[in-house]
Amino acid sequence: MLGIKSGWFAKKIREVLPHIESAYSEYLPDDFRREFDLADVATSIKSLHYPRDPQDLVRAKSRVYFDRLLKIQLQSLIHKKTYEANNHHTTTGSHLPDRSLVTQMVDTLPFTLTNAQKKVARSIIEDLCREKPMMRLLQ
Repeated sequence: MLGIKSGWFAKKIREVLPHIESAYSEYLPDDFRREFDLADVATSIKSLHYPRDPQDLVRAKSRVYFDRLLKIQLQSLIHKKTYEANNHHTTTGSHLPDRSLVTQMVDTLPFTLTNAQKKVARSIIEDLCREKPMMRLLQ
């Protein structure tokens, strides 16, 4: 049989748990963690494997989810800043959207845009004319 046996894995986890504090340092300020009721990193890691009670496990999972979302948000900001730094140039007329093309495309739709849709379309076109990347979520 291939794979890791659960008994062996549990033994290895028990062996490394005493070293968690020295291996992982907390990077969130204490007041921030208190405000959002987030456990510290070391406690969260220990609680994921050996929770004292169900609430202990819930807090540990909350910290993991928070850290994952924080990582995604930071990667997004880094990506945005990198994009802005690499594409920092003055706006030229060459990349402005062709409004007649947009009008022609809208005219081919089998329905009429609502006023709200027209407003959003105008806003998107204006965003396309800017130097910064458009950050927009549409439904």
